[in-house]
Amino acid sequence: MISKGRFIFLFYFTIVSSLKIVIKFMRIKLDICKFCVSWKKKIFLNISVEELAKAGITILVGPPNVEISNILDALSVDYGITFLSYFWESNPCGYHRNGYNLFPTQQYYKALFRVLDYWQWERTVIVIEKSNTFCRYKDFIEKSNKQVILLEIDDDSHHGFLRAGKLIRVICDQTNCWRNSNRLLVDLSPKNTYKFLRTALMLGMINLRNWYLITSLKNLAIFQQRFLTVTSIEERPYLMQKTLPNGRIIFEGFCVDLLDKLAENLDFEYKINIVKDGKYGEQINGTDKWNGMIGEILSGKADMVVAPITVTAGRLEVVDFTDPFLQLGISMLMRQPNRTTSSSLTSFLWPLSGSVWMYSVFAIIGTALSVILISLLSPSESAHEFGIMNSAWYLICILLRAGSGYNCQSLSNRIISAIWWSFTLVLFAQYTANFAALLTVERKSMPLNSFEELGNQTEYAFGSILGGSTMQFFKQSRLEIFQRIWSRMESTTPSVFVHSNNEGVERVLNEKYIFLMESASLEYQLTQNCNLTRVGTVVLGSKGYSIAVRKGSIWRERLTRQILDFNEKGIILMLKSNWWNNAQMNWFSHQRISLNSHMNFFHNHSHFFRSKL
Repeated sequence: MISKGRFIFLFYFTIVSSLKIVIKFMRIKLDICKFCVSWKKKIFLNISVEELAKAGITILVGPPNVEISNILDALSVDYGITFLSYFWESNPCGYHRNGYNLFPTQQYYKALFRVLDYWQWERTVIVIEKSNTFCRYKDFIEKSNKQVILLEIDDDSHHGFLRAGKLIRVICDQTNCWRNSNRLLVDLSPKNTYKFLRTALMLGMINLRNWYLITSLKNLAIFQQRFLTVTSIEERPYLMQKTLPNGRIIFEGFCVDLLDKLAENLDFEYKINIVKDGKYGEQINGTDKWNGMIGEILSGKADMVVAPITVTAGRLEVVDFTDPFLQLGISMLMRQPNRTTSSSLTSFLWPLSGSVWMYSVFAIIGTALSVILISLLSPSESAHEFGIMNSAWYLICILLRAGSGYNCQSLSNRIISAIWWSFTLVLFAQYTANFAALLTVERKSMPLNSFEELGNQTEYAFGSILGGSTMQFFKQSRLEIFQRIWSRMESTTPSVFVHSNNEGVERVLNEKYIFLMESASLEYQLTQNCNLTRVGTVVLGSKGYSIAVRKGSIWRERLTRQILDFNEKGIILMLKSNWWNNAQMNWFSHQRISLNSHMNFFHNHSHFFRSKL
C-alpha cells in the first residue's frame, strides 16, 4: 500500500518528468512565465494569451481554477500553445480537453475501486457532491455486480446534510444494510466531508456498524488535528525561554503548563513558535491585514494563540476565542514613593502630630494651674509646696510613671491627679504604638489613588502597550475621564506607549511613569520587585485572557469545555499560584525594619543627651 508521502512524491515526479519529455522530444522553447489571472480580468484572457504567443511562449501551465483553465485550454489551441494542467479535474469525462492533464484522475479511481473489491463491499452508498461526478463511478457501476446507491448532496448547509443523513438511514432500512454493517464512500471536499460526518454524529451514525471511506486527497487534519502549531509571545511569567545544561532551549511558564494540561486531556501534540514582530495583534492601517499573533492565525502559520491576549471586538471579528482562563481588569503600576521619614533630633516627635503635642502642653499648663489654685484654696494643702514649677514637675512625673516627692493631701487634687493619670495612660500607649510602627513601617504617601486623579495630574507620565487591548479600551471609550486619559497618552512626547510589559516595568522603575496594565500581570510584577506598587484598589473593567483559534475551528468548543473544567477543579488557580506566589523575591532589598534607622536614631539622641549633661 502506497503511503501518502510516497504518493505525493511520485505525483510531482511524474509532472516534472512529463515536462522534461515534452521539451526533449518536441524541441520547443520553454519560457517560465508567471501568469496570474484575476477573476475580474477574465475578459482580458484572450488578449493575454495572444501576447504570450507573440512573445514566443510555447507551453502554458494553467492555474488550479477549473473555469479559467477551461478557457485557457480552448484559447491555447487557437494560438498554437501547448496547455498543461496539474490538478484534479472535477469533470474528467464530461469535457474534452485539448491540452494535457498530468494528474492521474482515472488511475486514482481505478485504485479506489480495487480497494472496494478487496474489502468485499457488496452494498455501498456513495455520497457525492455534484451531479457531474457521476461519470467517475460510471465504469464501476456498469462493470461491477455490487449494489451501489448514489446520493447527491446539492445543499451544503446544515439542513442539507441533515436531510442527507436521514435519507441514508431510510435507504438502509429499506435495503437491510444495517443488518451487518453500513458502508459509505464519501466523495466530498474536506470541508463538506467534515460537515457530513458531524451530521452523522448527531444522528448516531458514528459507530462500529458504519464504515466510512473518505476519498479526499487532502490532509485529514480537519478531522484529526492532533498536532497543533501554537503562537505566543515571550513574557514573564506566561512564557519564558530556559537554556538547559546541554544547551537545549525549552519554554516554561504559566501558558506552557496550561498547554501541557490541555494536551494531556484533549490528546493532542503542539509546537510553540514565538511571534516574530512581538505584537499581540491589531489591524494594519485599517486594512484587512493583521499583525502579531492574530496575523499568524489568519495567515495559517498557527492554529491557536496561547498567551496573555484579551478579547476585543475587532479581534473577535476575525478569530474565535475560548472562555477566559484568567479573569482580570486594568490597574495602574507605579514605583513605590520615596520614604518621607529620616533620622534627626526630632524623630521622637514623629509618633504624634503637632496638634497633639501642642494640646498636651496646654493640658499640662492647665492642670498645673488647677493644682495651684486648689492648693491655695484648700486648707489641707501647703501653698508654697505646689508652686508653678513643682506642679508641672508633679504632672510630668505622673506621665513618666516616676515619683516626684510631692503628695496631694486634698480630695480635689487627688481627683485631678487621677484624671490626669488616666489621660497620660492613653497618651503614653498611643505614643508607644505609633513609635514602634514608625521604626518598622516606612511611611509613604501616594501621589494619586484613582483614574480620575491620574487624568488630572501632570507630575507622572502614563501609558500602555502599543496596540494592546488596554490602549483600545481608552481609545474607544466615551467617558470623559477616559477620553482625557487617552488624549494625554496620545499627545505626550516622547511616546508613552511600550511594546511589552517588561519594557513598561523598566520605565516605571527608571522614570516618573505609571504603567496601565492587566491586573493579572500586575500581580506577578508586584511579587518580583518590592519597589513596585499598585495605585489604588480600583480594577477597571472585567475581561480575561483567552485562547484564540481560527474561525470555525473545532478546537474552540473543546478547549472551552476543558478550561471550564479546570476552573471548577481549581487547576487554573493551582497553576497560577506556582508562578505568582512561589516567585523568588529579593526581600533584603526592601527591609521593613532598618538597622540603620535604629542606629541613626540612638546615635543622634545620644549626642543630644551628652550635650545636655
